[in-house]
Order: sequence, then structure tokens, then C-alpha cells
Amino acid sequence: MTSILPHGGTLDQRIVQGKEREQLLQGSKKFILFAYNTWTISDLDLIGVGAFSPLEGFLNEEDYLSVVSRMRLADGKSWSIPITLAVDDKQAASLQIGERVKLVGDQEAVTYGLLEVQSIPGGSG
Repeated sequence: MTSILPHGGTLDQRIVQGKEREQLLQGSKKFILFAYNTWTISDLDLIGVGAFSPLEGFLNEEDYLSVVSRMRLADGKSWSIPITLAVDDKQAASLQIGERVKLVGDQEAVTYGLLEVQSIPGGSG
């Protein structure tokens, strides 16, 4: 029996478990906290389980621009849906490239994800 390869050839699961998860959560106490609705948390979950492979996270600006203009990621892999993390102007102004952010649900204090800012549209990245 042959199995179907994930889009891009590799299943990119991003869920961290065990001691590594606990260490990351402990270290994230100083991160900027952003609260998101269930729609965004759903996108984060799909990234985490690999359903959006080959994405390893939300699109950075380079990948976003490439997807909307030619339906491909910047590295040339076919991808037609811009999976982005929305921030308002105030949030964007508070961010810097390389900064780490904690993503929580807007209805509870559960941490759903941690990310490092790679680009800020209209900003310095």
C-alpha cells in the first residue's frame, strides 16, 4: 500500500510536547501576549498538526506577497491561500523583528502558540 505524500513532500508538524513544551511555556512568560478568536486559533491548529504543510507558520511578508501575486510561496512551492496572522496598527507598532509573541485565545487564557516575528508589513521587515 502506498501513502499519499503531504503537499510539499514533508508533513510539517509544529506541535511541541513534553519537557520541551513545558520549557517553552515557562520561557514565554515575558513574551508579548496577543489574544485571538477561534478562527485564528483554528488556523494555528492546522499549522500545528501539519494540515497546512509545507507551511511552518503564518506567512511572512515575502511569502504573502508571492502567494497573492503568483499563487506560490517565495521558495516556489505551489500555495494559493494567504494564511496570515492579523494584527492591528497598535499591535504592529509595538512589534520588532525577532521579537517573540504568545498567542492565546480571546475567550480564555490558554496559550495556543508561540512565534517569532519575521516581518511587519509596512514596517522594517
